[in-house]
Amino acid sequence: MPRKRSPSTRASKGATKSPAAASPSRGRVLRQLGLLVGILGCGFSAVALVTYDANDPAFSRAGIGAVENAGGPVGALVADVLLQVLGWGAAVVPLCGLLLAVKLAGRPIGGPIRVMAGAALAWVALCVLSLLVPVDPAAAFPAGGLIGASSAGTLVELVGGAGVWIVLLGVAMIAVTYVGRVDWEAVASRAMDRAESAAPEVGRLSARFGRRAVGSVAQ
Repeated sequence: MPRKRSPSTRASKGATKSPAAASPSRGRVLRQLGLLVGILGCGFSAVALVTYDANDPAFSRAGIGAVENAGGPVGALVADVLLQVLGWGAAVVPLCGLLLAVKLAGRPIGGPIRVMAGAALAWVALCVLSLLVPVDPAAAFPAGGLIGASSAGTLVELVGGAGVWIVLLGVAMIAVTYVGRVDWEAVASRAMDRAESAAPEVGRLSARFGRRAVGSVAQ
């Protein structure tokens, strides 16, 4: 006949298991460490970008002079690579660090589709920078970086100067739909309502202007 365990025995066994159950899993610990490394990396990159000196020896410039970057030679290299690839779009690095901190705090930042839409918006911004600020050989880096310059040049070759703006506008609208959860039907409805409410006033102003024009011609 099996012996029955006393309540104290069951309680002590449960107490010994509780610390292991409460401890985070290995995957969760690795995820947290990865987020911490990403936040620290973004912070270091932000410091390197803020203290960027075009005369520092780095990836795009050879030299043996003193490094002025607050991140040292590594910071000068990181800042130079980011600016060459992203241009002024490298300013998104601190935002990435902020998003990682939000994720570490357990707050949702959106699924993969929303993240891809945000990346598409960043790509559109780089292309626009490249179109508005052409590449200057004397500049330390392209305004839209190599990504923006190459993408904008390819689009201009494929769809022309006017078509590139239409393509970028379309991509931006699709991306905003997911990033900002925009309801374009509601936006169009509100715009139409405002146009319809303003139509009578526009008609009256047009009629008044027409009468004045006819009167001045008759005089």
